[in-house]
Amino acid sequence: EASRHSAAITEDGRLYVWGPVFKGDKPLLLPQELRSNKLMIKISIGEKISAVIDEDNHVYTWGNANNLGQLGRR
Repeated sequence: EASRHSAAITEDGRLYVWGPVFKGDKPLLLPQELRSNKLMIKISIGEKISAVIDEDNHVYTWGNANNLGQLGRR
């Protein structure tokens, strides 16, 4: 759990997020599923950046800090 947002993976590989998940959006008060065609297997939640790995070992990131390219983009 992060200080401002949270996420969880269910036993069947579904990803749920809540809190202030994306910069500029209103906080999600209840867990919301981020749907994917892939099963999620690992997750890491940071204070401003989070990441998840799917069953094919692809990494997905999101958050509200990218000033140094932390999310893999500039």
